[in-house]
Amino acid sequence: MCRVGGMAQNPRMTKATLEVLDVLYQGPEKLYGLKIAQGTGLMTGTVYPILARLENIGWVTSVWEQDEGPDVRGARRRFYQLTPMGREHARAALRERAARESRTAHHRPETGLA
Repeated sequence: MCRVGGMAQNPRMTKATLEVLDVLYQGPEKLYGLKIAQGTGLMTGTVYPILARLENIGWVTSVWEQDEGPDVRGARRRFYQLTPMGREHARAALRERAARESRTAHHRPETGLA
């Protein structure tokens, strides 16, 4: 499968994508997928495809956890972090979301008043 111009594309900024970007932006430098899912409240079946799309466009990089000897238990984890370009785009997208939510909050009609 050929991805022509994949690095120049922007992902769809769904609520779920914004939640993943927010956790990556606010969190420690590297997070593994389950921790990102827990931070967003989203299912891993939603989070991993978002991470794959973000990685395909160069906003996120990932590395596999290194085995550290016989004490390591369970499956290896894949750690994700924002690239410098990803941090810039995430910051802009999160600011836009905050501004949109602020405008919406200020324009809500009052309900329940008689």
